[in-house]
Amino acid sequence: MSDFFFLPRISRAGLLTAAALFAATSAFSQSAPAAPAAPRVKAKTQVPAKPAATAADLARQESKELPEILITAQTDPYLAPYANTTTRSEIPLRQLPQSAQVITRALMNNQLSQHPGDVVKNFSGVVGNDWREMNNIQYFIRGFQSAPYLDSFQLYYPGPASETLINTERVEVVKGPTGTMFGGAAGGPLGGLLNFVSKRPEKEAHYMVGMSAGTWGSYGNIWDVNQPLDDKGRILFRITGDVRDTRDVNAYIKGHLTSFFPTLAISLSDDTTLTLRGRYSDRSMTDYSGLPGAGTVSPGGFTFGRYDIFRAEGQPASSSKTRSLNAELKHSFNSDWNVILEASFIDMNFDQFSVFPTFFGAPFGSLYPVDSGTLLQNMHSFAFNARVNGKFETGALKHSLTTGMDFDQTTDNGVLLVNPFIGILDMSNPAYPAWAGGGLPFADQHNDYQTIAGFVQDQVTFAEKFHLMGSLRYSQLKVHDVDNAAFIDSRLNEHRLTSRAGASVDVTSWMTAFAGWGQGFQAPVGVPIAGAKKVISGEQMEAGLKFELSKTLQGSLAWFRNERTNVPVSTGLLSVQSGVQRAYGIEADLIWKPLAGFTVLMNYAWQDARIVSDTTLPTGARLPRIPEHTGRVAVRYDHSEGMLRGFGIGMGVTMGTSRAGNSANTFSTPAYATVDAQLSYTRGPATVSVGIQNLFDTRYYQPQAFLGGSVAPNAPFNVFCQATVRF
Repeated sequence: MSDFFFLPRISRAGLLTAAALFAATSAFSQSAPAAPAAPRVKAKTQVPAKPAATAADLARQESKELPEILITAQTDPYLAPYANTTTRSEIPLRQLPQSAQVITRALMNNQLSQHPGDVVKNFSGVVGNDWREMNNIQYFIRGFQSAPYLDSFQLYYPGPASETLINTERVEVVKGPTGTMFGGAAGGPLGGLLNFVSKRPEKEAHYMVGMSAGTWGSYGNIWDVNQPLDDKGRILFRITGDVRDTRDVNAYIKGHLTSFFPTLAISLSDDTTLTLRGRYSDRSMTDYSGLPGAGTVSPGGFTFGRYDIFRAEGQPASSSKTRSLNAELKHSFNSDWNVILEASFIDMNFDQFSVFPTFFGAPFGSLYPVDSGTLLQNMHSFAFNARVNGKFETGALKHSLTTGMDFDQTTDNGVLLVNPFIGILDMSNPAYPAWAGGGLPFADQHNDYQTIAGFVQDQVTFAEKFHLMGSLRYSQLKVHDVDNAAFIDSRLNEHRLTSRAGASVDVTSWMTAFAGWGQGFQAPVGVPIAGAKKVISGEQMEAGLKFELSKTLQGSLAWFRNERTNVPVSTGLLSVQSGVQRAYGIEADLIWKPLAGFTVLMNYAWQDARIVSDTTLPTGARLPRIPEHTGRVAVRYDHSEGMLRGFGIGMGVTMGTSRAGNSANTFSTPAYATVDAQLSYTRGPATVSVGIQNLFDTRYYQPQAFLGGSVAPNAPFNVFCQATVRF
């Protein structure tokens, strides 16, 4: 297998279609319900009808109601017993026969999380990126590459989910193939999915503004404005935004982000709600190609400084512009049945300007011939989901049913131009060459991906503690890849039935045992294949325990085995689909509140992810970027009484063992352990927070996504400060 310069992102299919659809279906509305952080239940006491009353009298009497009573059920802001948007069902996570976890907004705030990479380290078995890799975002779950989703729609590009968390209410992860309930234009991810769930408008007006500053000159502004537009709370508006300039210890690496997220929620009736979510993002950033493994983590003819960089004078900043619109319509027929319609339209332009060494080895000592690369890409995507959720009983069996359909049409057009030699860079005394744009067409791709699928899932509960789940998905996948530079014009037309099955048993009132099996598949996009293309297939088995004590504890322990077949294997200019990869291991996640104000988060993962079969790479080689052992412990204490009332303090330790730097395992990065700390003080509406990353200034290297053969130094000790006012 080879590591590629870029993965294609994706396409359009029509905002007019979405507008017509929602205009024609205004009898329905909104999306899957959010995790019940603090549900408000309206208890209505009705006046009973007299037995002798007529039908007309009954109707009049039953319409009379006593004054409304509001009952608020308090749940802990760290604990999330549901992940409805990720599971597309109203099944509690404890009963789900598949590993899934949730990180809430409260935890993100207390850890001063700024980027998705800050959040995913709180999940076991999930490997993310740091902010310097925004142009090459990759997430890995249980050894295999996954995909980010935004409000249940797959992202094919380094878009909003890779840039800012200002509009994120929580992050949900489901581990393993999700091919029965989720897919995408080119199929679903085989490692799992990360779903970034957006904030919703609320009935009570509230506002937040904030400023931030950090080491090396970073600064920014954030805001969150929630405003009802009528007196009855039927039209709600919310807009969040983030404008920031980010700097690195290497003064040449810097970025700018302007993003805002307007959301409008309209109650068309008591049972029907329409929600419209807009997203705008304009981002620019210096492209960073990392450093060779030779001379950093393995012996080489030249030893690099940690903050050396390959660049050119006059090199443009890479940039992306994203515009998107999501619409959700939900209609509740009663407390047991609802219908949900969702649509997503995304338009994105992405320009990447890179400088990188011709050889990632060190054949000429400190002298490195360097190339330049220009990637110009635009993507358009339209996706639609319609589903019905219902609860009913058949005798002693209680059912939770979800059935629906998906449509996803994506177009990706991109050209990659490479100047194979713009100069020789002496890294011992660098005189950077002048930027040279243009070059030879290394790739000229015009790709179309389409998926149409129907799915059904049913969870059956009996004897109040036994839960059986089964789901089926029938997909029609069409892929048309054209690469004019490589003279490739290939098509893939796949019809496939995938399934998932599992069971869970409530062993006690707080512990559930579960076991599950599932399938998935995806197309090998962006890879020149010799012969007819085949889909990459995935299959997972897992078993474990889940724990849940109301307001105090939530956790899981799981064993898994995940395998994918028909993996592209490089044979030179082309690849053949003969590879088999397998990952298995053990994971543990825990959020615990032993005392009021005191919270403990712990996770641990052991993953053995390796190549099982390959024609060019050694059998048994470790999959790149995946550590065998990872773990994190984070504690937080918030004072609510006494002289220290309003103070909060937190600390976390994150560790990982050695990671393979590339597919051939020619080098690896060392083990690491870092400490982060947070301190905050709240007085009235104002909060001041200070976060420290890498408290003890631990130095190490980590594998980088760029070209699959480079490494990047971790960030040294740095401080981030933020002040917010809520009113």
